[in-house]
Order: sequence, then C-alpha cells, then structure tokens
Amino acid sequence: MAKWMDANGIANIHNPGQSSPDFWLTPENRDADWLEVKSFTASPNFDVAAFRSFINLIIDRPYKLHSHYLLIRYKMRDGLVTIEDFWLKKIWEICSSSEKWPLKVQYKNNVIVNIRPTPWYSGKSDYPPFECLEDFLSALEETVYRYHDTHHLADSWQGRLLDSYKKFYGVSLYIPRWMDIKDKYKKR
Repeated sequence: MAKWMDANGIANIHNPGQSSPDFWLTPENRDADWLEVKSFTASPNFDVAAFRSFINLIIDRPYKLHSHYLLIRYKMRDGLVTIEDFWLKKIWEICSSSEKWPLKVQYKNNVIVNIRPTPWYSGKSDYPPFECLEDFLSALEETVYRYHDTHHLADSWQGRLLDSYKKFYGVSLYIPRWMDIKDKYKKR
C-alpha cells in the first residue's frame, strides 16, 4: 500500500511497526490524519484495536479517535485477488454493541482482548453501528466500568479523556450515560 501511495503522489509516512497508525497522511503533523488499513473476506473478522491499549492511548492521544479506517473486502480465487468493496470509516461507524457488552469485544477466558467490528455494510447485522463518537465513547466507558480488570479505572477514565480531548481540540465533548442511549443500540 505504501508503494502505491508513493507512486500516486499521496503524501504519507508508513509505520512498519505493529503500533497505530498504519499510515500518517500528513507527514509534517503526526497528530492528525491517521489511517488504519484493514482487509477481510466474507465478514469483518479483524481486530479494530487492542482494548487495554486503546483505552489508554486515546487519553494520551485523543486524535486516535478520529483515525480513518480504510476497510477492504476481497475474495481470492485461483490465486487472483479481487476487491469486492471498500469503505473509509471512523471507528464509531464500524463498531457496535453486543449481547454481553455495551461495546462489541473479543472476550476469551474472562479477558477482554480486542475491540471487534460489526458488519456496518449490512442491514442484517444484529446490532447497529454507533451513530456518533459520543455514543461510541459511552459504550466504551460502560465496558471499562463493567469489566473486572478495568473497573478501577472507571471513576477517573471519562474525566481524563474529556480533559485531554478539550486540551487538544479546544472542544468539550459530552458523553451520555449508557443507560440513556442503550435502547438505540439494542439487538434488532
């Protein structure tokens, strides 16, 4: 992807490591225009972000919340890769609630491992994607609160995030209480 961007005159810095982002699209400002690239076949089975890392990262780097996700659905047959569709989305547009958690996560052996996507492109998904950043953050905060390993962070997590966001953007976010919005995101 980096070679294609370079060949087409798209300014970028490719991050060869495992940490976010995959690309910085404004090389002179690494605090903006983050691009994450995810690909999948039939349904989205990738990790959006590592849960523990993400809840800490967005406090230190609130601009991570505005990363773009380039999502590529492909199929492979006889060694030929065909791109079936692609989207450019924000994190709240590809995430949803779930049966067990306010935010859909990968939960293994009583441990939340990753934030997982919903099939945002399908009206047949069980849970609708979040409508806005604030609703996504409400679900994330409630998940932080309910999860035994992060429950102790819940008292200060939202305040720290809001302070960081306001300091960086000069804008005050309002995160609604999950109980006030959860019906918008219940199972269809």
